[in-house]
Amino acid sequence: SATAAARAWARRPAPAVSRRRPGRSGPGGLPPARVQGAVPAAPLAANGPSRKRRADEVAGRWPAGAAKGARPPAQQQAVRFSLGVPPGDASVYPPWLKISNHFDLAHDFITSVGSELNDFVAWVKPTAEEKVARVKAINEISMLVGEIWPDSKVMMYGSVATDLALPSSGIDLLVKDVPPVAADDPTPLSKLFGIVRNAGLGMPDSYSLLGDKGMRYHSTHGMTIELLLDGEAAVRSSLDWTKRQLDRLPWMQPLVLLAKFLLRQAALNGPQSPAGGLSSYALTMMVAFHLQKFFRMRPKEKPDRPDDEECVRNPKLLGELAIRFFQFYGRKFDFKAHGLALDGKGEPARKTGSTEAVTLEIRDPCDSKSVVGGDCTRFAEVVELLGTSYDSIFRLEAVFKREEDKYTRAAQQGWKPQPDVWLLDGSMTSALRWILATSHDMRST
Repeated sequence: SATAAARAWARRPAPAVSRRRPGRSGPGGLPPARVQGAVPAAPLAANGPSRKRRADEVAGRWPAGAAKGARPPAQQQAVRFSLGVPPGDASVYPPWLKISNHFDLAHDFITSVGSELNDFVAWVKPTAEEKVARVKAINEISMLVGEIWPDSKVMMYGSVATDLALPSSGIDLLVKDVPPVAADDPTPLSKLFGIVRNAGLGMPDSYSLLGDKGMRYHSTHGMTIELLLDGEAAVRSSLDWTKRQLDRLPWMQPLVLLAKFLLRQAALNGPQSPAGGLSSYALTMMVAFHLQKFFRMRPKEKPDRPDDEECVRNPKLLGELAIRFFQFYGRKFDFKAHGLALDGKGEPARKTGSTEAVTLEIRDPCDSKSVVGGDCTRFAEVVELLGTSYDSIFRLEAVFKREEDKYTRAAQQGWKPQPDVWLLDGSMTSALRWILATSHDMRST
């Protein structure tokens, strides 16, 4: 399943991420010895070829023993600017990446990022087995609620209802029309909690109360279920708002899925993360604000038909939106002085709370008196993660540009390199892999 594949890939050694500027010791500023699959530099003889010539031979850019100043025949020249990983070696690729779509120098860098993000979205969507498991878990609790309160209904909301769920996402449910009880009877929540636990719908010791409004348990079908008995008006309004934004700004889905996956790898989002992380609802609002601001500043780039699937999945636009998301929140936005206002204008709002710390303040579009994000006590870590992720993309783009220049110079000299050897292989192939390596580093520190 996608969940198992994600866990298996997450256990792989993450590519080393350095803060050094691109173009120093190795690709992206990384020392060659720390780049996965890199070809180690061979020692140079005192009276041997020049240092540059010997380095070219080691990297496979020049046939060993060729006469000085000679140009290799076009049919024998397989100029390769890679990191030493054979093209097509799937062991170095993350599970979502389609090898046929990875960084080909025939495309620009931003388009390559967008193509990979499309691959990621296709991979992260629930499989048929996961859909069946979720339906079974929902039907079990719905039938049980119907036996307790025949007139009550179970309503689904959250990421599963809006198609913004990861393989590890839980299911959010709300029980509507719970009948009142007498003063001497147990509360509806305590009654439901006892019946669900006795029915064995969840794993032992996974049941817990969410204050006086709901409960949580880990279903035997493999996902976490949160069940609320109060707050129908707020839940319905937030669900309707999210669906409207997805209709107007369909690029929200790939960006939310990517950012949520990144945060979850760093234990900053999700039901299994420590307290103080960023909620999925707040993250969705951050993405919506970014898109509103982006298209307000660059209205000509917004397609006339956002409901057209081909326009939504345009890799050029999608790659630009993803890169600017990390840059905007990680390196540009001043969270100490401003908050977010989802009024469609994409303009920041003056914070009403403390201006001494990096905190999140979002004016809830569904309730003008409510502020979202105040419970994210680890928001400074979120901003650091987004900023470091943008730095990783910047370094990879520098490497891509350097390789593209080499390709251009080779073509100008009349070489005819094989197309499949002009791919950036290994840890350099996947932009998302470089981003996610940052989350692994932060979680391990």
